[in-house]
Amino acid sequence: MATDLHAMAPTAPSGAYLGTGRHTDAFSTSHLDDIPVLEKAHSDLPPRDDDLSIPDGGHGWVVLAGCTVVCWWSIGTAQSYGILQAALLQENVSTSTTLMFVGSMSVGIVCAFAILYAKIMRTLGTRWTAMLGILLMSLSGAISSVVYENIGALFATYGVLMGLGMGLTFTVSQQRRIYITLRD
Repeated sequence: MATDLHAMAPTAPSGAYLGTGRHTDAFSTSHLDDIPVLEKAHSDLPPRDDDLSIPDGGHGWVVLAGCTVVCWWSIGTAQSYGILQAALLQENVSTSTTLMFVGSMSVGIVCAFAILYAKIMRTLGTRWTAMLGILLMSLSGAISSVVYENIGALFATYGVLMGLGMGLTFTVSQQRRIYITLRD
């Protein structure tokens, strides 16, 4: 005697969970209409003024946007060196390993002088340290574009100067992010 297993299955409204690991209708939300919605206890009270105010007058968002742009440039410059290296290889400036050392030298300087960057930031403040880092990165890019055929000049400009600029800007952007996180 054959029994129909589908006829014996429990019936439920559309979208209900049957307890068998499947839903009757995966895309239906009609089962949500049966659930009572809890109202806020004080929904009839007007909002308080301090709930609507922006902390720091919105200055925190300006700082966050500035740190994002600075971080984007410092990290983006380091990560995009491979594009410059390919162009320098086509110009036969030097060997691939020497050019890789130029790019990795700037990233190494970011890490090597982290304590120095922190001391500079405490002395000059975050704004002037970021401006100094941006100035060094800009000078490095401008000078490197002129002397790109000389590998020694690339070590000095893109390796050292760019590394110092990236380190200063990256340290400032991370310090601001940590300050905002810890303050809240």
